[in-house]
Amino acid sequence: MKTSLLALALVATLPALAHAEDGVTASVTPREAISREATTYVQLGGAVGADWAAIYTAATVEGGYRLGHSAAWLHGQVAAGAADEGWGRSGHGTYRSLRAGVEARGAFPGTHDLVRIYGGLDVGYDSVGFSDTMGESAGMTVAVVRAGLDVGGANLRFRPGFELMPSASDTVGGLALTAALAYQW
Repeated sequence: MKTSLLALALVATLPALAHAEDGVTASVTPREAISREATTYVQLGGAVGADWAAIYTAATVEGGYRLGHSAAWLHGQVAAGAADEGWGRSGHGTYRSLRAGVEARGAFPGTHDLVRIYGGLDVGYDSVGFSDTMGESAGMTVAVVRAGLDVGGANLRFRPGFELMPSASDTVGGLALTAALAYQW
């Protein structure tokens, strides 16, 4: 549990530290810069990971809204895909996830908003069902620490990242690599 809390604290502080480097160029007033900031986004992507029940690949759909002019964003995500029992077993089935959370974003120093970092925490429900192993299925409430890069222009962004699902036993409950294409306005 200590490792999970340390990872969460580190991920949560990175965007805030990078946000301190955000600057407004001399040719743009602070009021103009604020009016140009994106406040909403949608993204399509994918995830490859392993968790407490399966190895999975999933398509993801996500949307979010910025909280005022802060670095914080609220978002929701839906994921669905294929699962394999792995770990020496041979069951195949489905993976589904529904989550909501908050993330913070900040510009990577010296990149003028072309490269940003993000970090956040989601809560939600993951389920895995296997049709060829006596119909077994499992689901649980999850907390997920997310972090990654947010690269691109004012509207179109590429977002590679990773997700870490802590467990109650001070070990990693799950890990996923993610990639998405986001449109923000």
